[in-house]
Amino acid sequence: MIDYSEVRRIIEVYIDENFDTVPVQFENIIIDVDGAYISLTDIQANAQPPAMGSKTSLITGIIVIQIYTVYGTGTVYSRNIASELANLLLGNNVEGVKFKAPTLTSIGKVDQADYYQQNFSIEYEFIYN
Repeated sequence: MIDYSEVRRIIEVYIDENFDTVPVQFENIIIDVDGAYISLTDIQANAQPPAMGSKTSLITGIIVIQIYTVYGTGTVYSRNIASELANLLLGNNVEGVKFKAPTLTSIGKVDQADYYQQNFSIEYEFIYN
């Protein structure tokens, strides 16, 4: 049986318990921040049902974490945050979720806000029974 909620729970709990550099905003949750923060906004998932005779399923996807820092302060801090996220996730296997190759993309100034945005994206696989 395919279960999209389990992979999301595992990822959110792992980040919440192991990352405390800046506040974390989870999807569809409102937080009050004054300064840098990250926003876990997109966990894309593609499911492959079990092969005939198998109970093992595979979900693959990409996690997109938006990194927001104060506009006009450069990107050193946001790149340090991205490095911490990469070191936390890359190659780890957390409750069946294996994290793979990360990328960092600069988006630029956020409209109507004094934030600069970079997106940290990392592929994952989730194998479960």
